[in-house]
Amino acid sequence: MKTILNYVCTKHFEKRMIERKIDAYIVSLCLVYGKFKEESSKHFIVSWSVDQIKKRLDGINFDLTDLKFTITLFIVIDKNKLITIYTRKGDIGL
Repeated sequence: MKTILNYVCTKHFEKRMIERKIDAYIVSLCLVYGKFKEESSKHFIVSWSVDQIKKRLDGINFDLTDLKFTITLFIVIDKNKLITIYTRKGDIGL
């Protein structure tokens, strides 16, 4: 199984990463710099806004076009397993 920063990726997590076109580097940055919120005694949710991602990647040639219209990235963690990843999308104001 694939790991990101010593967290084991479940097959569901890997599938969601591919579907949402989110790079493992972005996930690792989210795990390091994101806000941890305890959902229950076992589960944590890590959130990180795309604006903060863009500030962190300023000066680095990294393509973020796949995160277009994404406002926030969320990762659900159970102990040392990455369960799922989802995003909150915004509109373009049309």
